[in-house]
Amino acid sequence: SEPPVVELNRDWSVDQVTVTCSEPPCPASVGIVLFLSSPAGGKISVKRCTGFLAERNQVISAGHCDYTADRQGYFVTQPVQGKPIVRRIRNLVRKEWTPNSTNAKMVSGRPDIGIFQLESPISQIEPAEIA
Repeated sequence: SEPPVVELNRDWSVDQVTVTCSEPPCPASVGIVLFLSSPAGGKISVKRCTGFLAERNQVISAGHCDYTADRQGYFVTQPVQGKPIVRRIRNLVRKEWTPNSTNAKMVSGRPDIGIFQLESPISQIEPAEIA
């Protein structure tokens, strides 16, 4: 499905995001992938999806969550020493996603994966182990 869209006031900042899991404990590598639009009418449009640190400088999320073409992306971690770590997404490394044939905004099934390169590594959190 289409990622949720939230409209925020222009004075909002990405480091105000709080990452929580519905079923603690949440793995430290889990965070949020955010894509922000330019402010329009005093509001910032935010699209968000869950993601996880797969390498110190790469995040995996759903492919349908890729908005690198027209929005600035960020990865926000859970708090480390009381504060989240925020990294800009530099670019999309790989995307595998098949849109639904009747509604291009809906996912048709698998695969649905996006790999994003971060602007700089995150050294304070161990990446997820992928078997």
